[in-house]
Amino acid sequence: MKIFLTLILGVLSYHAMAQQLLSPSEMQKDVAILKEALTKLHPGLYKYNTPAQMGANFKELETLAAKPLDLQKFYLTLAEFATKIKCGHTFLNPLNLDDAVAAQLFSNQVVPFYFKIIDDKIILTHNVSNVQSMAAGDEILQIGVASTKQIVEKLLQVSRADGNNAMGKKRCNIGLRPEEDYGNSLFDIFYPLYFPMDKALKIQVKTPKKNIKTLEIETITAVERKARYESSHGAIPENEQTWAYKNLKPNVAYLKFGTFAFWNSDFAWKKYIDSVFTKINADKKLQNMVIDLRGNEGGSGEIRDYILSKITQKPLLNEQNSAICYRYLTVPDSLKKHLSTWDRSFKAPKNPAEFTLNELGLYQKNSTDEEKPIQASQGNYKGNVYLLVDPVCSSATFGFAWTFQYNKLGKIVGETTGGTKQGLNGAEMFFLTLPNSKIEMDLPLIYFYTKNVPDEGVKPDFEVTMTSKDIMLGRDAQLEAVLKMIKKPLKSKSHTAVTITKDMEFEEMKLAKRYVVGISVRTTNQNGQSQVDIGELWGKFYAQNVLATIPNRVSDDVYCVYTDYESDQNAPFTSIIGCEVSSVKEIPSGMMLKKIPASKYRVYTAKGKLPDCVVGTWMHIWGSPIDRKYAADFDVYGVKSKDPMDAEVKTYLSVK
Repeated sequence: MKIFLTLILGVLSYHAMAQQLLSPSEMQKDVAILKEALTKLHPGLYKYNTPAQMGANFKELETLAAKPLDLQKFYLTLAEFATKIKCGHTFLNPLNLDDAVAAQLFSNQVVPFYFKIIDDKIILTHNVSNVQSMAAGDEILQIGVASTKQIVEKLLQVSRADGNNAMGKKRCNIGLRPEEDYGNSLFDIFYPLYFPMDKALKIQVKTPKKNIKTLEIETITAVERKARYESSHGAIPENEQTWAYKNLKPNVAYLKFGTFAFWNSDFAWKKYIDSVFTKINADKKLQNMVIDLRGNEGGSGEIRDYILSKITQKPLLNEQNSAICYRYLTVPDSLKKHLSTWDRSFKAPKNPAEFTLNELGLYQKNSTDEEKPIQASQGNYKGNVYLLVDPVCSSATFGFAWTFQYNKLGKIVGETTGGTKQGLNGAEMFFLTLPNSKIEMDLPLIYFYTKNVPDEGVKPDFEVTMTSKDIMLGRDAQLEAVLKMIKKPLKSKSHTAVTITKDMEFEEMKLAKRYVVGISVRTTNQNGQSQVDIGELWGKFYAQNVLATIPNRVSDDVYCVYTDYESDQNAPFTSIIGCEVSSVKEIPSGMMLKKIPASKYRVYTAKGKLPDCVVGTWMHIWGSPIDRKYAADFDVYGVKSKDPMDAEVKTYLSVK
C-alpha cells in the first residue's frame, strides 16, 4: 500500500482545482465492474441486506451515475453506497488512491483543531488555531455554513462500521484525534466534499458556562496542524511508538497497545511483549495490570493471540467458533486486472474439495479439527487484569475483547466495542480500482461466519463514558475508574454492564411528604444481592400487573423506593416498587404503605438503556462523598422511561 502521510502538498487550493467531469458512460462502466466484484467476491454482501435490498442499492447507484458528475460527487456517491453494505472493511480507502486522483478529490486545507463526538456533539479536545479563546471542553455548534447536526448527519452516511448496531463506531470515526493525523481522517476528507472549505471559517462555540461566541479561524494544512500540536504536546506516536509500558502505582502495571498493524515494519513485537512481561513478573508487588486497547482498531490476529496467551493460565476457548467462508472459488478473469493485493494466492483458484456450499450460498472451508485454543505461554501474568476498550476496537481488538470476556480473564471497562459478534469480513483483501474514475474500494474476501449470536459489540462489565468535563479537565475517567476499582472493587454480573458516570449534574429541591403503596423486599448491597432481589421484585411487579391493583394512584408513574436503612448503603434496607397514592385508606393485601417524609433532595436524571443508566446513577452516588440522610430515596419511572433502550429516569436522594 502507498504511504499516504501528507495529502496533495504543493497542489492548487481546493477551489482552484480543475474538476474532472465524468460521463455517464464512464461511470456506468465503473458501476458495472463494482457490481460484478461485489456480487461475485464479497462474502458479506447479503449479511445485513437481502438480495432485493442490495439490488435496489445498485439500481440507485446506476441512476445517480446516469448523468454527468464531477469526480468529487461520484466519490461521495460511491462512499455512501459502500456504507450501506454495513461492513467495516468495505470502504473507499484514501491510502490506496493514486496521488493525482487524490489531488483532484481532496482539499489541502484542514481545520486547526481536534475534537471528539459525544452524544452527537462536537467537543473540542485540542486547539491549535490562531484563536486562543477556544479551549478543551468547548462545544462546537457550527463550522462554516454547517451546524453540528448537519455535519454529523452527513458524515454518518460515509462512516464505516459492522452491522446494524454500530453507531458508537460510526461516531468515533467522525472524531478527529491527533493519533490519526496523517491526512486521511474521515472528517478531513469528507467535510470539504459536503461543505465549502474556505481559507477563513466562521465557527460557533459554546463554553462549559453556556456562553456562545462566534469566531473566525484560518484553515491550515495537515502538516502544519500536526507541527503545531507537536510543538506543545510532543511528537504524535506512530506504529510501535503507540505501545507503552509504565507502572501507574506500586501495585498497578499499565500496558498501552495503540495498534496491532505493523504490515510494513520490522518491529520485533514479540520480543517487546516478552521483555515487558518479564519486568512485570519480576516485581511481585504488581498484582494488577491494565491493558489499554482504546483507539486500536485492530491488525494482526497473531499479536492479539500472543498477548492473550500472556494473561491466561489455561487454554482459551473461542466463543466465536467462526467458519471461514468465501463467495468465490475462482476469481473471474474479467475482474483480475482491476484487483491488486499483497498475496498472489488470493487470486489463485481454490480447491473445491476443501469447501462445502453452506446455507448462505457461501463456500465454507471444511474443518476436521476444532479451532485450536490459545495456549498459556511461558512467563504469563497471574495477577488481576483490567481491559480498557472503546468503539474503535472493531477488528482484531474486538476479537481480543470477546475472547477476554468469554474466558473471564478479568474486567472490561470503557464503552461497547465496534465490530459484531455475528462475524467480521476481512483477513484477506482485494483492492478494487475502477478504471475510469480511478477510485479504489477495499473488498474483504473472508466472512468469519458465526451462528446464533446477537448483532452487537462486546459490552464492558463497567461502562464508563467520557464527558465534555473530562475533556476540559484533561481527565481520563475510564482509567480513573479502573484505579478506583483496584482500590475498592465493584462487582458486576458477567455480561451485564454497570454504568459508572463521573460528576453527574443534579438539582437540589425540597419535597413535601408523600405516600407510596407497593410490593417490597428486604435486601442489601453486599455481594450484589440487591440487584438480584430488586430484579426479582420488578419481575413480580410486571408479572402480577401490580400497577393496576393499586387504588387511588396519583398517576401511573412507578416508584422504586429505598428506605428503612439499618445504617448506610452497606447495611440492609427495604425496597418498595409501587405508586404514589392520594389516600392511605385502601392498602391491598400483600402490599405495604410507606410514608416518604418531607426532605431536601438531590435529583439526578439518568438517560439511556435500562437498567444500565439507573445503575450508573447509583454507582456514582455510592462512590461520591455525599452527606446523605438515609431516610427514603427513590427512582421515578415516568412516561419518558417507556422505551427501555432510550429511557429517562429521575433519582431522588435525600440529603442533609
